[in-house]
Amino acid sequence: MTKYISPEIQNDIIKATSKLVLQLIINEVHIGSQIFSLIVDEARDQSKTEQMSICIRYLHNLKIKERFLGFVELNELNAQALCDGIIFFLNNVGLDISNCVSQSYDGASVMSGAFSSVQTKIRELAQNPCPYIHCHAHRLNLVLVDVTKNIQEVDEILGLLEAIYAFQSVSTIRHHAFLKETKYKVPQHCETRGSTKKQEAAEAKEVKKYKVGFEELTKIIENLLVVPVSSASAERSFSTMKRVKTYLRSTMTSSRLNNLTLLSIEREISGNFIENPSAILPNT
Repeated sequence: MTKYISPEIQNDIIKATSKLVLQLIINEVHIGSQIFSLIVDEARDQSKTEQMSICIRYLHNLKIKERFLGFVELNELNAQALCDGIIFFLNNVGLDISNCVSQSYDGASVMSGAFSSVQTKIRELAQNPCPYIHCHAHRLNLVLVDVTKNIQEVDEILGLLEAIYAFQSVSTIRHHAFLKETKYKVPQHCETRGSTKKQEAAEAKEVKKYKVGFEELTKIIENLLVVPVSSASAERSFSTMKRVKTYLRSTMTSSRLNNLTLLSIEREISGNFIENPSAILPNT
């Protein structure tokens, strides 16, 4: 009796499922206005490998969507290597860089520089204005850090909280002991989103209202809605990456990491696939 438990079969099933999820996302982009914005960030995984997270923001059925597409393993961290990795990945999944209308990264000079950075190279390849948006979550964080440095009491309190977090988070024994005694988990950071669901719904209604008779205006509004205000989606993918590629799974291949992370983050799609495969599987 076949049990389908060998590593090879598991990898094949995971790969096939993630491929279907990715195809569905790409189809949504093509069926819609075809334009998208690029959201990219970089972090190091458990095996000390540099991973670049690539997400996109687009409009589908008058709804704003931000989707995770995958990780790109990096061997170099210069602007040309990062740009080449982005273009190679987009070509492989079927997205044309000329349809990219905006890009959002953190404020690192290799990403945001005015002359030979990633944002300038992507703009040249896209052959459109493709403005760079400095992640507003990062900007807010930088502002708060600079402000609190000038207020001694606040600076000391935040420093103490960071020290407590660092002390109790590096050890599971300390963490559980701290949680047992205080009944409180010290947060490292607060997740920031550029806009709420209500705001996005209101913006989508505006598109629908103007769509009749104002096609050019609709295109302008769609372009504005696609522009990201934060790279938080890419950063959140690293939280999933840490859960998937743990210390005990540090030898996991990049392909398996990529596929599992995609299925986890886009659980809305993968969950629908489990419940009703016929709704996602292509007609044969």
